[in-house]
This record gives sequence, structure tokens and C-alpha cells, in this order.
Amino acid sequence: MRDAKKILLLIFAYNAEPTIEKVLKRIPVAIHNYDYEILFISNKSSDHTFDGPIGYKSPNPEILLTELYSPENWGYGGNQKLGFQYAIEKKFDIVALLQCDGPYAPEDLEKLILPVLNEEADAVFVTRTAHKILGTRLSEFHPGDRVYSVKTLKQIPFELNTNDFHFNTEIGIQLKLHGSKIREIPISTCNGAGKYDVNNFVHAWNVIKATMRAKLQQMNIAYHRQFDIVKPEHNYPPKFDFLSSHTMAINEVRSGAHVLDIGCGAGHVGRELEKRNCQVTGVDIAMEEEGKSLRKFSNIDLNRDSIPYPPDSFDFILILDVLEHLDLPSQFNLLEKIRTGSKSKKPAIIITVPNIAFLFIRVQLLIGNFNYGKRGILDMTHRHLFTFKSIRRFLNQAGYKIEKTKGIPLPYPQVMGNNIISRFLLRINTYLIWLVPGLFSYQIFIKATPIPTVKQLLELAEANQGKKG
Repeated sequence: MRDAKKILLLIFAYNAEPTIEKVLKRIPVAIHNYDYEILFISNKSSDHTFDGPIGYKSPNPEILLTELYSPENWGYGGNQKLGFQYAIEKKFDIVALLQCDGPYAPEDLEKLILPVLNEEADAVFVTRTAHKILGTRLSEFHPGDRVYSVKTLKQIPFELNTNDFHFNTEIGIQLKLHGSKIREIPISTCNGAGKYDVNNFVHAWNVIKATMRAKLQQMNIAYHRQFDIVKPEHNYPPKFDFLSSHTMAINEVRSGAHVLDIGCGAGHVGRELEKRNCQVTGVDIAMEEEGKSLRKFSNIDLNRDSIPYPPDSFDFILILDVLEHLDLPSQFNLLEKIRTGSKSKKPAIIITVPNIAFLFIRVQLLIGNFNYGKRGILDMTHRHLFTFKSIRRFLNQAGYKIEKTKGIPLPYPQVMGNNIISRFLLRINTYLIWLVPGLFSYQIFIKATPIPTVKQLLELAEANQGKKG
């Protein structure tokens, strides 16, 4: 009885006439118990590579074998893309790659397929050695024989990968970022007449580049669309265990104060302030379930709506990592509403924004890069970029007196994990900010107070009319 899941055996070859029929004949008989098809792609071969599958099928007419001839040399990775797309469109469940020259024993094919078939893994790689790459234990990112779940392939942008040999490196990284379950299985190897002309030095360099690009993507320093797989949370994670915008803002607010947290996200900062007996009111365009524990919360779009609370009913107003997400008129409107609404008292306004003049951004500009990403200074959702001078000028024009300005270091413990190295880098960054804040600050911290408007001054003067002395 055949298994209900459909399996595609993918073989692509370039001038593989001497080996291809032998490889096909070594496919184990046990595979016939499955609902499978062999897809053979000849990559602009100049010999009689196609004769091998024909010779194999003649005595086995019951075998479903499809042959595709590519008029262009799409490369090792390009052929995988064609085969994966074929598997997706033909609604296969599993796709298994077989090398045309048989360096890995085809007799072990069923052993590779079973973990994916039983949903114990999303992908299976053959293995020979072991070391860490990108935080996962994988022996190598470039073995030929592999098995993939087609459902998983649909969820990663493999089409954006290279057509070259290091396609396997890139798809391995994508699977890791996607959180796929990868299993490595040792299988026996054979001496095969490999037909792929690979420069080992160039290949190694490409592997390093791909790995570094993925790491920089994770660190939000650079953006590469092929590794844009992890969907970011709507809200930023808390940063309480080290010097950060969150800890600096919390330390500035006195215990027992009334606080308005504009752009409160999941309410991380608000809940920490409530531990200090503060009464916190949050506003944001969306609130995660965990943020609903705040004393008050309102859903508003700061690009369209006004804050539904009188500003002078608060002692502190937090605007943390918010201004850069608003369009220019909305930035001024928000600060203008706070200023004109601060009549009975002037709340302290605490603002944090990213510093576009940060060293890493300058280095990227120096080499011609300006990559927006999912997080960080060049977050794709940022509409306005600031330096120390421009944020000061902006607040002065909005009618605010700046009381305090500080630089905030890059959140190394969040990027690299909370360890000795990240703590050391954080200390170094803090010292460098003291020397040259404009160059080494990742973010800018400002405490400001609204200056009374002319109308407010006139009202105050009229209220004090005749009270000279």
C-alpha cells in the first residue's frame, strides 16, 4: 500500500552521461511503495545526458519520470529553484534531491525521507562533520542530497537566492531563520565523477558573505530581502537589564507620578513605572493583550487622532521611539497639542529618537550603503531621521525648552545576548558617547518642557492685572 503523501525525486545534471543511469538504477526498491515521481532537469548539456533516464525508464514503464531541458545554464541553485517550483505547483508534499554523479549513496534515500514524511523534520541534510553556524549545529550547508517539506519551501523566499553553488548555504540560513526543524543524518559516500566546477576559495567566501549578511540582518544593521523571514513583533521588546532608552526614561520619572506613555506598545515601560506607584495611561495604534494591564489605554493613530487626555493632568509624558514613525505635520501637531494643553502645569516631556549620525550608519554611507531594515535606526517604518542638532532644532521650533540631552548606546545585550562581551561593548560605547556623542550614540535622549504660548502668557498677565508688587 502506497503512502498518501506525494514525493518528488529531483535530479538535475550537466553532461552527466557516464553516471546518470547508474544513479537511477541505485534508487532502492522500497521507494516504489511511495507515490513518487522523478523529475530530471538537464542543464544545457552537450552530451547524451538525456539518454540515461530514457534507458532507465524503458524496462520500468510504470515509473513516472518527467524530463525537462533547460536551454540556459541556470546553475546549481537555479535548477533547485525550478525543481522546487515544480513541486509546489504540482502539489507534492516532499522533494528529495539526488546528485547526478551519486557521491552520496542513493540506497539511503528512504532513511532521508522518513523524518520529513513523519513530520519529525522540515528538512533533512546529509552530514559528515559537526560545528556551529549561526547558532545552530549543522555539519555543512552545502551537501548535495537533501529532503525538504514542500509546505516549508512555500514559506521561505528561495527564489531570491543565488543561482550559484552556495544556494544551499542561503536556503540553510533561511530555514534556520524560519525556525524550521532540520535534521542531519549521516549516510555513506561514494566516489562520484562530480560535474560541478566549483572554486573552493570562491565558494568559501560566498558562504562567509551569506552568513554575515544574515547576521547583520538579525542585528538590524543591514537589510537583505532574502533573509527577511522572521516577522517582527509590532512592539519593541523591553530593555531593562542594561543602560538603554527604557532604563533612562524610567530613572527620570519620579515615584508616584502621573505618566502618559505615548506609543506604549506592549506596556513594558508602563508596568515597570507602576511598580514605582506611578499611575500610567497608555496610547498607541494597537495594544497587545499583555499591555491591557495598564491603568488606562486608548487606541489612537497619532497621524490622524488627537490624544484624548488633557496634557496638564500628567507629571511626565513619554514619547519613546515614536516621533520618527510620524509624518512631519503629525510630529508638530502632537507637540503643539501637548504645549497648548499644558495650562495648569507643565509636564516633563521625555523623548527618545534614533541617531542617524551613528558610526555604523556613517560607515555604511562611506561604502555606498543605505539599507532600510525591520528594526534599528533605518527601520522601514521611520519617516523622519534625526541628529542631535536636528532634534534640538525641531523641539525649539515646536516651542520646547530642552532641559537635558544624552546619548544612548547600542543595545548590545539585546543584539548579542546578555553576556560578558556585550556588557564590555556597552561600557566602551558609553565611554565613547561621553567623548563624541554625535558619533557614538545609537539613540538620543531628551528631557524638555513646553514653553508657555503667547496666548497663555497673555492670559496669565491678565489674571495678574493690578497685582503689582
